[in-house]
Amino acid sequence: MFVVPVKGDKIKTKDDSNPRVVSSYTSLKDEPAVYLTAGSSQDRFLYFSDIVEINGVAVEYDSTSKTFNALGPLKRKYNIPQPGDTITIKLQDVNYKDETEEIDIDSIKLHSKKNGPGRGLLVCGQKSCFALTDILDLKRKSWTETFNPTKFQKYYFDYLPLGIKIKQ
Repeated sequence: MFVVPVKGDKIKTKDDSNPRVVSSYTSLKDEPAVYLTAGSSQDRFLYFSDIVEINGVAVEYDSTSKTFNALGPLKRKYNIPQPGDTITIKLQDVNYKDETEEIDIDSIKLHSKKNGPGRGLLVCGQKSCFALTDILDLKRKSWTETFNPTKFQKYYFDYLPLGIKIKQ
């Protein structure tokens, strides 16, 4: 299962014995990175490629998606969309609220040079990629999960496109 670190997660590098606490994700570095809370480390940030554990679960950095593959169950309020899941999006340039389309997810991308690192975490079908803010509904291939777009966006706020404001 693909995962990304979120605020409050405890992460470790292969050189760490003590976990460090994530403050936020940043796309403003050369590669994906997280800022750390004050006092959790001498470093102000860590690159994703240095992280080997999130909340006690071993993870492997996936250089294609620039996210992590969790090597065990990683408990989350909401999980990011996974390949094989289906998302519902609003059709672009349509004024009617109920004009939607279902897209089967082929891949996910973070810090994409092609699409721009500022677009955040992207969920991709065969033809197009969509930001997390475009997702109206999510149907899981392997398990069930209640999807609430507003709460999902709040949870993954750092991975939304730059400049996005969400409803409170």
